[in-house]
Amino acid sequence: MKTVFKAIYLLLCVVIVISNASCANSSNGMDNDKISVICTAFPQYDWVREIAGERLENFEIILLTDNGIDMHSYQPTVDDIIKISDCDLIISVGGSSEKWVEDAVKNSSNPDVHQIKLIEVLGEKALFTDFAHNCDDEHDHTGEYDEHVWLSLKNSMIFCEEIAENMAELDSDNAELYDANCRNYIEQLSQLDLSVQEGVESADHSTLLFADRFPFRYFINDYGLEYCAAFDGCTSDSEASFDTIFTLSETINKLGLDTVLTVDGSDGKIAQTVVSNTKTKNQQILLLESIQSVSRDEIDNGATYLSFMQSNVQTILKALH
Repeated sequence: MKTVFKAIYLLLCVVIVISNASCANSSNGMDNDKISVICTAFPQYDWVREIAGERLENFEIILLTDNGIDMHSYQPTVDDIIKISDCDLIISVGGSSEKWVEDAVKNSSNPDVHQIKLIEVLGEKALFTDFAHNCDDEHDHTGEYDEHVWLSLKNSMIFCEEIAENMAELDSDNAELYDANCRNYIEQLSQLDLSVQEGVESADHSTLLFADRFPFRYFINDYGLEYCAAFDGCTSDSEASFDTIFTLSETINKLGLDTVLTVDGSDGKIAQTVVSNTKTKNQQILLLESIQSVSRDEIDNGATYLSFMQSNVQTILKALH
């Protein structure tokens, strides 16, 4: 008898879960008549919009992190998991911060769901975060895949091609349009990439100094630049050691750098301390955007991946000249 009651209880639990999921689908804003695309970070979201172009109305594009939180801190809600379980395409970075995505996809109710993991798209071009290549040579040579793959214009061109192919498979009637939009957008990325290359070739020096976190390794590698950073990757550390401050300041003195870089979200205190310990104490502190925590307000006000990268390029070239 207990076995019968247990079976009935489990069946009721399953019915309740299915019912809740159905209600959530009707209240989460997803349109079943549209192709649903889930993006875990803003760059992917913006690329889909650019490629969709005049057929944007064919898609329901959802950015999970549109409240401004970055992917390193993001924790999926039950509603997010339900959206993923019913989507047609999910685009994630595919790094250690998003291990939860794979479990969500495995439990998808759509057996034909398309999945793009940017790090996997890069294959052998994906980089490990090098915990020995900041200003402190005593770091161990250990690490994990660097997740900031979108900060490379060259990578972004590869990702857009992959996304366009998947969108064409999901909406074959407009495949040629998505291909054309993708090629036009890649041309814009290519022109910006060329401007960086030309700027680097005429630069006064080839080293960028980050008194902050360092998510720009892919960008640095693309153009053969050198860097010196207070922290590797996007660590949660906020205090730099005396040795790190000293080394950064001495690097500025040695190379004659007149610019110190920080990344969005920084309070600038480390940069200010570094500058105050240089000989001239007059270095300019400039801000770069990691583009991993873009809010809905910024999106509604016209923020795009390309606009962020254009600003970054201007800042970096200014730092190099």
